[in-house]
Amino acid sequence: MAVLQRNPHDVAAKGITNLSKIYPFEKFEKQIIELDNLLKPNGLLVVHFTQYSLLDTKLASTYQALGNHVQDDYLTPVFDRNSELIRNPIPQKSIFIKLNG
Repeated sequence: MAVLQRNPHDVAAKGITNLSKIYPFEKFEKQIIELDNLLKPNGLLVVHFTQYSLLDTKLASTYQALGNHVQDDYLTPVFDRNSELIRNPIPQKSIFIKLNG
C-alpha cells in the first residue's frame, strides 16, 4: 500500500500544487503499465492510497471499476495527468478488473 505516492503528508503540509518534480504522472503511469503486464484478463488491480488515478492512464479503457470501492479515506492531495493538484477531487475508484482483449 501507498507505494505509488511520494511524501503525501509533506505535499499537503507544503501546499504543493504540482507534483512533477517529486513524482510525475508519467512515472506513476509507467508503474501501472508494469503491473498491467503481470495481470491476466479478469485479473484484479487494486490502486488505493495513490496521488493519481488509474483512469487517467493510457490503460484506462482496458479496465473497469469493480463495485463502488473508492479512496474516500484518502485525505491527502490528488493530482491529474499533468501532475497538477485537483481541487475538490471526487473519491477515486480503487478496485479494477482487467477486461478481455
